[in-house]
Amino acid sequence: KAAGPLGMQWLYREMRVIWKEKKIPEDWKMGIIVPIFKKGNKQKCENYRGITLLCHTQKIYEKILLQNIRPVLEETGREEQCGFRKGRSTVDAIFVMRQVLENRWEYGKDTMVAFIDL
Repeated sequence: KAAGPLGMQWLYREMRVIWKEKKIPEDWKMGIIVPIFKKGNKQKCENYRGITLLCHTQKIYEKILLQNIRPVLEETGREEQCGFRKGRSTVDAIFVMRQVLENRWEYGKDTMVAFIDL
């Protein structure tokens, strides 16, 4: 449903408060996980995948942030950066990582890797 003019004013004020105070509302920190059946035996857990239902206001805020982050990353981010970049995915990151590791292995170089999900 459309929020209408009053709803949009409320939404704008909420977004401004969140940005100014740099504090995420508590209800944004929780989601409802719903199991979605894929295929096979419905009695087996591995035949389901979970999706998380989140607050609509949170999704709007995240889209606004993404629209502001993307241009900055495209301009200033390293070529290897895949997160928040259009046309890039985890598949790209895995491919690059594998190429680097294979190259270092070929030359007998020790390598340490850290994966961080922020």
